[in-house]
Amino acid sequence: MEQEDIIKDLQTLPNKLFKFGMDYAEKKSCFNTIDEQKKTILADIKNRIAFDYAPEKVSEAQLEREALASNEYKQYLFGRGLAERLYLKSQATYNALQVKVDCTRSLNSLRKVEANLL
Repeated sequence: MEQEDIIKDLQTLPNKLFKFGMDYAEKKSCFNTIDEQKKTILADIKNRIAFDYAPEKVSEAQLEREALASNEYKQYLFGRGLAERLYLKSQATYNALQVKVDCTRSLNSLRKVEANLL
């Protein structure tokens, strides 16, 4: 890597890191919100199932089993999976850019030391 390329990277990488960091934070927030809704969604589905059985008494285990097997819960899991994949991809991109920033800084410092030794 040439000195000019290092300087250019040192000028542009912080903005890229900020941009990817914001994207990562947004996707992480979305995933966390979706993930935290799991119990609420299961409770809503179980309540509807229990209402359908009324006035018959249904065990909590049966309600849980039926709720977990419901199409609505499967759709939730599919959406959660998509959100998690987007979050993890953005995390990997952000982490890779952080490594590039660190390597570029180290390389720049090394070049400065080399220049002083000559």
